[in-house]
Amino acid sequence: MANHLLTLVAWLGTVLVALVVGRFAAADARWDAYLVWAGIAGVVCLCVYGLVKWRDRSDRTPVAAEPSRLPAATLVAGIGIAAAVAMLAGSYGPRWDVTGNRVFQLSSETRDVLRRLDAPVRILLFVEDSDLPAYRDLLGEYAAHSRLVSVEAVDVEAEPALARLYDVQEYGTSVVEYKGRFELIRGAREQDFTNALARLREGRTRKIYFTTGHAERDITSTERVGYSDIIGALRRDNFVVETVNFTEVPDIPADATVTIVAGPRADLFSGEIDALRRYRGKGGAMLVLVDPFEDLKRYITESGLALFMMDPSSVSGTGELRNLTGFIRGEGAELGNDVVVDQSEMGQFIGTDASVPVAARYPRHPITRELSALSAYPMARSVTPARAAGKTIAAFIETSDRTWAETDIRQLGAGQLSMDQEEGDRPGPIPLGVAIESPAPPARAVRTPVRQSRLVVVGDSDFAANYSANIPGNAEMFLSIVRWLAQDEGVTIPARTPQERQITMNPTQHTAVLLLALLLLPGMAAGVAVHLRRHRSDAGH
Repeated sequence: MANHLLTLVAWLGTVLVALVVGRFAAADARWDAYLVWAGIAGVVCLCVYGLVKWRDRSDRTPVAAEPSRLPAATLVAGIGIAAAVAMLAGSYGPRWDVTGNRVFQLSSETRDVLRRLDAPVRILLFVEDSDLPAYRDLLGEYAAHSRLVSVEAVDVEAEPALARLYDVQEYGTSVVEYKGRFELIRGAREQDFTNALARLREGRTRKIYFTTGHAERDITSTERVGYSDIIGALRRDNFVVETVNFTEVPDIPADATVTIVAGPRADLFSGEIDALRRYRGKGGAMLVLVDPFEDLKRYITESGLALFMMDPSSVSGTGELRNLTGFIRGEGAELGNDVVVDQSEMGQFIGTDASVPVAARYPRHPITRELSALSAYPMARSVTPARAAGKTIAAFIETSDRTWAETDIRQLGAGQLSMDQEEGDRPGPIPLGVAIESPAPPARAVRTPVRQSRLVVVGDSDFAANYSANIPGNAEMFLSIVRWLAQDEGVTIPARTPQERQITMNPTQHTAVLLLALLLLPGMAAGVAVHLRRHRSDAGH
């Protein structure tokens, strides 16, 4: 009876250990809490079986001539114990990074953030099974360094309500939750998770204000010309979005991270321009989107008709937004009194005509560093860098060579496409966006972070409208501009790759290693085997 019970314990331990091994092979983290205890129980069962068997064998009187045989169950138990200990130790025991440049070790900045945590952190992974191991490898280090960090994989199909709760729109998104606040992270980069933890711990909020009162884009509108889609993308990028009206407040709120003037149809008053100057003087970041020739622009975007079907008599050639144009000129950018025409083949790929200039390649700039998809700008005007003392001014959006800036709007309205440099038309490439950076104003407090004063001007506001969302790079361009203006880079953790270490051998060394591997080591193993066999033979006699 005792032997049967002991065998049952051995097989139970083997089954539990097999479950643990299978869990790691499947890379499914949903059963972690249960299988850890199952693995421990399996190891205990196998250890009990092994100890009892060892005691029984020790109590027996050895027979000299009887060859030693290891029972199959004992062999299985030993292998099971070794496998379980290896699996559990590899995932729940101490960790060592033995690579030369510590590729798999968390950076000192991350460890410092984890030490400062004073409440539980919950990380939810809305990730496909094939990508889960990469997240587990990284976030497992976070959990190993802090008991306050817990990591859970979420099955979106089984728990769709959880995805809706956190507004998760796509696979590859992680939710970092701390003290009732949360941020969404895309990708599996240590820098992104660490900066999110730092912001959540410090309670920092990145707030964007859109100006209103001048017929700007409606950030709540779901119509084709509205901004509801891009506002949703900003909020998923952990920005708080609000509006500001100068008739209600005299200045931009002090908690503004970025202020956006999106396609105003009416000019700003002098007092409002003064408020923008005061905001800029304090290092405030701004994005200004200015469309060309308002009458023409309104007709095209609201009707959806082609540019050249418009009646030329309705075009206003007076030039609008004088105050805003003067403010932009003072900052270091010049708005062209023109419309950019694109006759390249790029528009055919996205189904547009000559009224929509396309940018497929971007000048080198931090805004465009990670952008590769083309972007399009329906009915855009040129924006040219100007000279301004003490400022760094650069174009970061440019059209192709087969474009020009058309200054005769009546000619365009009549459907006559021709570039005439003698009349003021400029051949491409034409800049559509300019980034301006100037030294930060003196900090009022010792611990106030130093921020560059940044301004971006783009000669189009349609590229961020709802109807332009199907163009691959438009939303990415808008978000990249806002991130650069926000200057919320946090800690920078460079990517680390394993160092390649190669052994270079001359022909003599190569021959020596070959002889060692093919002759010496097998000969030593054969000698040991012969010696053991003779020893057993002598013991039998």
